[in-house]
Amino acid sequence: MLGMDGLQLLEALRAHGLSSPVVLTSTAAEVPDVLAAWHGGAADFLPKPFSRIQLRDALRRAESVPVTPRTAPVSESDPAAPPPPAARPTPIETPVERMWRELTTFLRDGDLALPVTPRVLQRVSALSAETSPDPKAIFDLLDADAQLGRAVLRVAGTAEFRGLEPPGSVREGAARLGALRALASAATAAHRANYTFNGSALSALASKLWLGHFMTALTAETLAVELGHPRPDQMQTLSLFADVGELIILRAAVHLWPYEIAGGEPSDRLRRLAVERRRAVSAISLTEWGMPARFVAVARHSSDDSLASVGAEDRDTIALLQMARRLASGAVGGGPFGADPALAEPPADGLPALEPARAAEVTRSALGRVRALLYA
Repeated sequence: MLGMDGLQLLEALRAHGLSSPVVLTSTAAEVPDVLAAWHGGAADFLPKPFSRIQLRDALRRAESVPVTPRTAPVSESDPAAPPPPAARPTPIETPVERMWRELTTFLRDGDLALPVTPRVLQRVSALSAETSPDPKAIFDLLDADAQLGRAVLRVAGTAEFRGLEPPGSVREGAARLGALRALASAATAAHRANYTFNGSALSALASKLWLGHFMTALTAETLAVELGHPRPDQMQTLSLFADVGELIILRAAVHLWPYEIAGGEPSDRLRRLAVERRRAVSAISLTEWGMPARFVAVARHSSDDSLASVGAEDRDTIALLQMARRLASGAVGGGPFGADPALAEPPADGLPALEPARAAEVTRSALGRVRALLYA
């Protein structure tokens, strides 16, 4: 700043009787500077670099802070000095806590846009959540939505369903797959677009994330058939939505903390945030999108040991998803944010044990389906 620094400007403003809130910033914030700003009547002090969310929060706080210059403490030897006010402890916010606060503000304000709109995902989840969805309603949805229709044709064109020739229409492709499987496969393939990013480094990071989520979803579906789960057709969609928190954190990081993913690798802080908060972010996002309550509950509790608040079928579903994550992680790795702490042996609430040889067969089957769809 020409002729004076920020502290001098603040002093000049107060000397001229101007009491507007002031937020000071500095590239090299030292403790004396922060104290001088506080005593001079600054509403807040931001060290550079800072994100736009940090700036917005500082300005919001400044609006509610009464502006009165603070004076330095007087000497204790002065008998006329009033007793100092009792010190109020100021909680120290860790970097991960700050990132969590900024992320929740970002999500609450609706600043995140996805290539595949939540409206499309909501329509898919609403149908798949029904106990006995109407096949005609499924076919109509797949036929009317271009994104979902292209996804059905892609899945129906793989070697497993192609037959002698590829399907000639979306309805024909859906008929080959079956209504429920067509719906789940279309949702999965359409959701893939949400993992697209600009730049080769970020694209590689997002592809690694997608591979882990996709492998988990197909493993969950295969496990559901193997273990006799009553709704194997829901497993792809439930699994992907339960894991959506990691995707949301990655997309938010591009806007809020690009320096945390410099070079296409997440920082330790971002990894810790993802490990600690990914399930909560999934539940928050699904709630904001108006997803069925069961999807939200499964997402919120999919890393919990305490499942007293969910029904027996949902407990089995959560245990099955934990088992699928463990198997998928062993096949393709733990993903860019690291392994889920819930990858310990899942509870056996109604689920029969799976022999190691059969578990390996389930993993190979899911991995083969992943390869077939990736190269379709």
